[in-house]
Amino acid sequence: MNKEACAPEKHGAELITCELLTVKNKYESDACTVDFGITSLYEIHFITKGRGFHRLPGGDGPCSDGDVCIIPPGVAHAYFAGDVCLEIRTMKLDIRDWFDGARADESAPGFCYGVFNDDRPIAYATLNAKTRATVSSLFDLISDELKENAGEWRDMIKGYLSNLFISIGRYVNSTIKDIAFTNTKGWTTVSQCIAIIKESYGKCDLTLGNVADELYVSQANLSRIFTRVTGTKFSDYLKNYRFMQVCKRLEESGDSVELIARECGFRDMTSFYKNFAMQTGLTPNEYRKTMRDADRSEREETLALLSDISEALRSGKLNNALRLINEAIGAGIEAEKIINDGLLAGMSVIGEKFKNNEIYVPEVLVAARVMNAGMELLKPHLPLGEIKIAGRICIGTVRGDLHDIGKNLVKIMIQSKGIEVIDLGTDVTPECFVDTAIEKKCDVICCSALLTTTLGAIADVVRVAKERGVRDKIKIMIGGAPANDEICEALGADLYTPD
Repeated sequence: MNKEACAPEKHGAELITCELLTVKNKYESDACTVDFGITSLYEIHFITKGRGFHRLPGGDGPCSDGDVCIIPPGVAHAYFAGDVCLEIRTMKLDIRDWFDGARADESAPGFCYGVFNDDRPIAYATLNAKTRATVSSLFDLISDELKENAGEWRDMIKGYLSNLFISIGRYVNSTIKDIAFTNTKGWTTVSQCIAIIKESYGKCDLTLGNVADELYVSQANLSRIFTRVTGTKFSDYLKNYRFMQVCKRLEESGDSVELIARECGFRDMTSFYKNFAMQTGLTPNEYRKTMRDADRSEREETLALLSDISEALRSGKLNNALRLINEAIGAGIEAEKIINDGLLAGMSVIGEKFKNNEIYVPEVLVAARVMNAGMELLKPHLPLGEIKIAGRICIGTVRGDLHDIGKNLVKIMIQSKGIEVIDLGTDVTPECFVDTAIEKKCDVICCSALLTTTLGAIADVVRVAKERGVRDKIKIMIGGAPANDEICEALGADLYTPD
């Protein structure tokens, strides 16, 4: 997507991004606030599944399916799951990339269509069912425009964003949900302080005084604000954040303990080892071994679960496969991994067995039924509801031919390799084949002909592809009982396969 061509003045790191966030971390009311994250762009969070808590400077509040939160840059916050994972559709953007005049002026009453008019640092809304559907649809439309980049995509997104802010604005802060919105000036100061800690925690000389000087406030005032808003002293927060980074490095790298400790801001090694043992009950090396053993055990459990999904698909056991897929989702396994290492791995085995005549058409169709049901179950858990594809083809039986069993089997096998298939059905005209391939950006056109009298229609597909100027860009593959390599060459197609 050529975003620069559409936006000569670019403010944000990206004009707009959309993704699905899954929050698995369980909520603990007395947990340290080191899990705070700092936004760099405006973020719109739309909770689509689950219940949990949203932690903000000054307090924690419940959040659930149907809640929307708009967070400006620089505000510290964190989400935590309740009994089940939270699923949150997120959108990140720089307001100035999309709005002009008062809509983009933070000091104007019409900024972001007024969603921040009450001077609170974030906009929070609890939507009714109708508005929830509207917001979900607008997320989908914006995602589609980003993907397709068709025509006046920027104007379309601007219109959708305006509708999104207006829809949310009607419900903003109608239900506060016990989140502490008081002392917004303190929020800003603490968020700035946390941002400095995250950037400079590795410096041994980082102190409350340094941060106070950088923020142009007195040390005593910053200390009071920080403790009141976070419930934690600055020194304790800094130490806990440094320990969190040490633990992360111990799990992810093979660097020596002392190197990691020093790079995370600890100067006195004796004190570091003592405090580490007090916090974890382990030495750093014991902690590293324990975490890696736990990771290894988790990986083994993941592999076993994915293998069970693959086996359920190969056996055609739909209910068992769906149960295992839900179990994998609950265990936090990524949907894409379940698809690739569970469903598609199972279909690859089915394809090989069918090729070797070890199984027959009924077994293939039953396995395909399981795969399709599994895909539908997993689709909402993928970013933007999409599956990453290895390529795209369109397939159909040519004009004058109504046979489709062989074509359907080929479609299943192609799908099992992670390729998107657009099925045009039977009696497909040459123009439909080529125009679909152009519109959907297909890499291959697959033509099936089961009658000798319909083979000529393949030559028409080749001719139309030449007339449309895409013959050198799209491969044409053929199959069917009367076809062979010689006929493929005579018709001007690229490839013949017997199955």
